[in-house]
Amino acid sequence: MSSSERFFIEDSATLGGSLTFTTEHDLDQQLWLAPNEAAENLKFLLKVHQGEMSPALSRLALKAVTLPLFIREYDGDETSEDTREAIRTIPERNSQLLDAYLDRVGDPDIDQGMLKQAIDDATVLQLASHLSKAEAYDDTILLPNGPEEDHVDKPTTFTVLRRQQLGRALLYVSTIRPAAYIHTPQTTGHRIRIRPSDLLTDDASRFDLAEALIAEQDENISKEDYELVERAAAHIDTAITNHFDRIQPQS
Repeated sequence: MSSSERFFIEDSATLGGSLTFTTEHDLDQQLWLAPNEAAENLKFLLKVHQGEMSPALSRLALKAVTLPLFIREYDGDETSEDTREAIRTIPERNSQLLDAYLDRVGDPDIDQGMLKQAIDDATVLQLASHLSKAEAYDDTILLPNGPEEDHVDKPTTFTVLRRQQLGRALLYVSTIRPAAYIHTPQTTGHRIRIRPSDLLTDDASRFDLAEALIAEQDENISKEDYELVERAAAHIDTAITNHFDRIQPQS
């Protein structure tokens, strides 16, 4: 079992009660409609996929990290202090996930292309947490849950929510535009694509950015690495802002 898998499974309570479903697609529905009840099913699916590093495990790991955000969006004004406290731990938990992924770089038993996608997805979530520390950006959140019917070998699709100004779109991290995004013109206007290379400087790699984000979470980041993080976060903010500006009705 990999370190990333242990991170999410070792501390899980023994499964009890009865499971209502066993698919990721059904989990996605529950995360929107009944997130307070999703934890047991999420733990079950993580255990199902614990045998090897996979796109499914990567997506489920991000959903486990962000479960408190789903609960907050569902509870609204009734959000408990326990949930608020859990939200504050998201950057730390996601940083640990990034660190676990970096430990697998170069592992011949791991599909390195898939691992890079997992690192890119977790990096974007961590950059969103970086942005949310500034009051001006607290309006926008990313949730790793999109309306994809076929999850197999797919990158994570994030739902972008603007909580105060109102707005909703889908965001994915990819060098290419998957066919699903090309052949669904009714939703193309509400999709944001982040190219991993656009988050980097000429002399930095995706691994450098991930390590910089981990260092920031550990409060041990250099000036150069902080500038790398700031540049990457600004790119994400600009992509999201430009998207919503473009689709706003013209007066």
